[in-house]
Amino acid sequence: MVGFNLSTASNMLKMKGTFLLIQQAMEDDAYKEIYDITKKILSQAKSNAPVKTGALRASGRIENIGTRKNPDFRILFGGINDVDYAGFQEFGTVFFAGRFFLTRAVDKYRPKYVGAVKGALEGGWNREVRKHNAIGMISF
Repeated sequence: MVGFNLSTASNMLKMKGTFLLIQQAMEDDAYKEIYDITKKILSQAKSNAPVKTGALRASGRIENIGTRKNPDFRILFGGINDVDYAGFQEFGTVFFAGRFFLTRAVDKYRPKYVGAVKGALEGGWNREVRKHNAIGMISF
């Protein structure tokens, strides 16, 4: 049997506050994991990128278009410092095959991404539940 001890309004408020803290910690952990994987993908893509002058590699960057609660990162190449050929290098043209330097980096880290976020959420939950003794608020 599972139930909540709802004997007083103060217990409910305390439980709500505790679960908000747990949620925040889980969001922070997930944000960090997503950003860390994004940095690894960028680093791998830079290593994969073809080099003639180094400008294409140097143009690689991460853009945060999300929020802390809803992380959303973009990895961009080109569009700065006269690097207007990143798309041609990635996907190719009628004259040469694409190098797929970014696609290969994303493919390499795709399986690790899901596991990392899942681990961060589980780790954040477990750590914060113990830290705030939240299990004591729930009757089993």
